[in-house]
Amino acid sequence: MSVSVAIESSLAPSSSPSPSPSSSLDRGISSAPELLPDPTSDWGSAEHGEPALHARRHHLLDVGDLSDAVVLRLWQRADELKQREQRGLSSTIFGTLRGHVVATLFFEASTRTRLSFELAAQRLGALTLPLDVSRSSLEKSESLQDTLQTLAAMGATMAVVRHRDNAVFSSLGSQVGLSLLNAGNGTEAHPTQALLDAFTIRQQLGRLQDRVVVIHGDILHSRVARSNARLLHRFGARVLLSGPRELLPTDDELSQLVGAQLCPLEEALPQADVIMCLRVQRERHSGTSHAEAGAQPPPYLRVHGLTQERFARAKPGCLILHPGPVNRDVEIDSALVDHPRSQILQQVRNGLFIRMATLEWIAGVLP
Repeated sequence: MSVSVAIESSLAPSSSPSPSPSSSLDRGISSAPELLPDPTSDWGSAEHGEPALHARRHHLLDVGDLSDAVVLRLWQRADELKQREQRGLSSTIFGTLRGHVVATLFFEASTRTRLSFELAAQRLGALTLPLDVSRSSLEKSESLQDTLQTLAAMGATMAVVRHRDNAVFSSLGSQVGLSLLNAGNGTEAHPTQALLDAFTIRQQLGRLQDRVVVIHGDILHSRVARSNARLLHRFGARVLLSGPRELLPTDDELSQLVGAQLCPLEEALPQADVIMCLRVQRERHSGTSHAEAGAQPPPYLRVHGLTQERFARAKPGCLILHPGPVNRDVEIDSALVDHPRSQILQQVRNGLFIRMATLEWIAGVLP
């Protein structure tokens, strides 16, 4: 049994109003607006005549923190950076973040997000300050806020934070002393992943408007699904969420996504321009029949996963996406990971350029 969320929107970027910064639904983080400065308010940039290091701080906690115009500019800038690499300028160090120090604090394991943020900062001329959380004073019960203030006192201007707690950002005071980027908080949000996923679809298919994107798998525990649903909805895509019954959001959670409705994967696939598979996040739940899916791959793949037989029923030209890490032959047949329609490595590549553009926006120096 599967659930789909059908979300339709007609977007006119030049006239569409920005999401309200006070909406906890759009931001996806409870109470954050009262505790952190409004990230969409008057921010400085070189274009506005303010030095980069003295620009007003702002944060990226969820896709609701970005206006439609800013999202479009981030995609445009990412494309510019990607084209420079394609012209053989990949070794070029940009100077837009020279003088900045970007700290990374990852309380959960990461390969793609952590390394791409660090490489993005370095490619823009910033210094990086990776904090080994397991060997820091956080292990001595220092609060995250005190740690961030300590990093700011050392000269850090931004902190990229991944944390298992959904409410990690709402627990921070407004005087952390640097800009915050959410690299994934619990099951709530992963804004740069949504930006890069939508960017990848847009580059391959030309537009998001009226495209059908099926996100399938462990939706209940997926911050990627939530951020993608919010962003794709805003740009006119129809998003269908499906998965095993016990790995779907509760009715209350579904009510927060406009247009939620039931639909099995078999009905969603023939409409799909994109199928995005999600792994079973065993670290976030226990006691379900899928908690040990990684230890018993064939049953899950056969009953719920994206097999070659199921993919054959998808719309011709359907793209395959996965935010990673991929568990081959669990949520997706190994052959489909390497299929000509697979965009999985393209997502990784695009993540670098999206995160470069995002860091420039955070610093107020987006060209």
